[in-house]
Amino acid sequence: MEQRLVVRLMGYWERIRKDKPIPDFNKNNPESISDLWQQCFVLSVVAGGEHVYKYEFMGDGLVNLYGKESVGKVFSLRDREFPNNVLATGLKEMFADGVAPAPKEKDGQAVGKAGKIVKYRLILLPFGKDNKVTHIVCGVSYREF
Repeated sequence: MEQRLVVRLMGYWERIRKDKPIPDFNKNNPESISDLWQQCFVLSVVAGGEHVYKYEFMGDGLVNLYGKESVGKVFSLRDREFPNNVLATGLKEMFADGVAPAPKEKDGQAVGKAGKIVKYRLILLPFGKDNKVTHIVCGVSYREF
């Protein structure tokens, strides 16, 4: 069985998406990916804001990476603080003009909250209705050095 978080989350997204451009967030069932869910977080798209997102869920496996619990916090793509700066590129690509929302994979390294180098791989999975994104589920695997 495939063990890589990014590959498994992409398969999960494809299964619930079926023949739609993007799956409805109401179809998201964290219990079916319970072994991965603590390495995920959920963003909602804030209505009326230009590229503004709110953390709706953060798995325990990511609280250490963030250095704090971020549920309820709002950020925009202009934020330069880690890890929002890491997410900005993938989110910009996801919402590029004329491009249908699709999953985005990213990997790289950045300086984390504790001053350590964080090597990461993540996947951003769009959810919504009528091809309009309302939520993004992000899975992250990482190591600190």
